[in-house]
Amino acid sequence: MKVKLAKITDKYLILILCYFLSILKIFKAKKKIKNIAIIRFWSLGESILTLPMIKRIKEKYPNSKITVICTTQNKILFENQEFIDEIKTFNLKLFLMFKKFDLAIDTEPFMNLGSFFSFWLAKNSIGYKQKKAAFLYTKKIKFNDKIHSADNFIKLTNTLKVPQDKLTELTELNPGNDSINWANSKVLKKPLIGLCITTGGTGTSRRWPMNKWLELSKELIKKYNPTFIIIGSPSEKDIIESFQKKLNYLNTANTTNIELKKTLALTSKLNLMISSDTGPMHIAAAQGTPTIGLFCPNTPVRFAPLGKKNSYVYKPILSKPCINVHEYKIPNCKNHPHMKNIQVEDVIKEVNKLNKKWKIL
Repeated sequence: MKVKLAKITDKYLILILCYFLSILKIFKAKKKIKNIAIIRFWSLGESILTLPMIKRIKEKYPNSKITVICTTQNKILFENQEFIDEIKTFNLKLFLMFKKFDLAIDTEPFMNLGSFFSFWLAKNSIGYKQKKAAFLYTKKIKFNDKIHSADNFIKLTNTLKVPQDKLTELTELNPGNDSINWANSKVLKKPLIGLCITTGGTGTSRRWPMNKWLELSKELIKKYNPTFIIIGSPSEKDIIESFQKKLNYLNTANTTNIELKKTLALTSKLNLMISSDTGPMHIAAAQGTPTIGLFCPNTPVRFAPLGKKNSYVYKPILSKPCINVHEYKIPNCKNHPHMKNIQVEDVIKEVNKLNKKWKIL
């Protein structure tokens, strides 16, 4: 309900406010860039995918101050990064920062709230041209739905002369020493295989059927006898515990009651991650954990786990993906069996390929 209300508010009220603000669009561009705001309000996965872009900006403008504007939900992903100088979370105090920044880069592909704050906070702004409130930006960049989303974020910087070469890996997340020490203190029987069987509150059509997750787990137990770490959020606790119960709790632990920082640290210790197309997949990829993503109705062209030790399974039913985040299309498709084309044998095949090449298990 909260997500639905936020979308309706953004679609109508925020857009109307943006039209009003456009009357005030009188500020000129500055030649020097000293204070830069990066706007990223939503999505754990896409927050991770913005980090390489932010890092390249800092490398190009080492004397600049980079501030990330985010929410409490994704703040942790930006913490402890040496190329980020400041983090501010979404609250009413943002309205007191009128035109504080020389430049704002809005990484939100569809939410008008990002357009509003990029105009409010900065003298100059960059964002995607397909958005309804794109008229507020100083520079507008075309979203390319044929490349990875992380590369699309890099494209936002092309007028800043930031290197545009294609990304091959993500920027590692730093959960902090306390969380790292906590993870190191855990004595878990190896190999450790992470499973992300859920997809959060949106796009539930991305979920692979539970019976196939169970069948896959049993096959992995036969071959590797691993400890499974079930990755998920507190809101998904019931689904995860039901899965564990059906698996007879055999060598399993879940992270639903563990804070995100500790999950980041624990994920970096995994030998392998097998994940739905969702945030924890990108967390694992960023931490250097060999990762296999399961795709449909979304496309790995835009959201595959980046990294040379990573792979994915994609067996679409339709000719085009149903999920198009940049177009504000994230349907649940409750009556459409998108993921049923993926078989356990397909996943096992990818596991064997990674293990043969990299000796991960």
